Amino acid sequence: MSNTLLTADIVAKEAVMILENETVMGGLVYRGYEDEYSDKINGYERGDTIRIRRPTDFTVRDGAIATAQDVVEGKTTFVVDKQKGVDFKFTSKELTLSIGELSQRVIRPALIQIANQIDVDLMALYKKVNNHVTIPTGGIDSFADFALAPTRMDTCSVPQDGRSAVLTPSDTWKMLGSQTALYIQDAAKGAYRTRNLGMIGGIDTYMSQNMPTHITGTRVGTDTVGAAFTGDTWASTKDTNTSTITISNMSGATVTLAAGDTLTIANVRANEFNSGSGFIPLP
Repeated sequence: MSNTLLTADIVAKEAVMILENETVMGGLVYRGYEDEYSDKINGYERGDTIRIRRPTDFTVRDGAIATAQDVVEGKTTFVVDKQKGVDFKFTSKELTLSIGELSQRVIRPALIQIANQIDVDLMALYKKVNNHVTIPTGGIDSFADFALAPTRMDTCSVPQDGRSAVLTPSDTWKMLGSQTALYIQDAAKGAYRTRNLGMIGGIDTYMSQNMPTHITGTRVGTDTVGAAFTGDTWASTKDTNTSTITISNMSGATVTLAAGDTLTIANVRANEFNSGSGFIPLP
């Protein structure tokens, strides 16, 4: 019996299934707003942009006298600004194959490339994360090293639901080695036999070869940050989510700062273990 002629819908469904199975970061990020892009307003498509409300900021009063506050909501914008693709043509002969044959020969290799690019693009957003911990010398090779990140998250009141971690291949194997010495039978067996890190301290842990390596600029530790600072309140940043710090006293005219570099600012608490300093990433 001859095979059913493949259609674009059949090929697309197979491609989406492969893409979802091959992405790492794509399956870990929050995707609660993606359905809104397909909603219509008065019969019109939303297009590539939607607006999301930000939580309202309130001040708690002390005492029995009520003081009314204005309810002011901030907003932020989500934009679909990237399109990725691998373009090729199917011959009439290829469209007579079974979907399994076409998937193995053509679709899967193409979608693996797209999945890798999606992971690379998502992981590159680390430069916009406004907190970090310093990885100890030698990498993440113990639970104490791994726990630095969730400890910082707990200190900054980050919700515990849905936490995930993605490690480099090197750190993954170091963590696997540390788990084989545990007196927890299932954890040690999974680490030794199946390379499975699984759930560590409530964090679902994965490995990816696409983890980026940050390359800092040529700025040295003695460079200082200027005092000019704008956008320092919730009200002034509720819609832009942006603050500006002027950099001064650089050590030379050719000194550079790379996106993702962190600066230490004196006398900033911000849940920084009351250490008197805070970190900011450069956009």
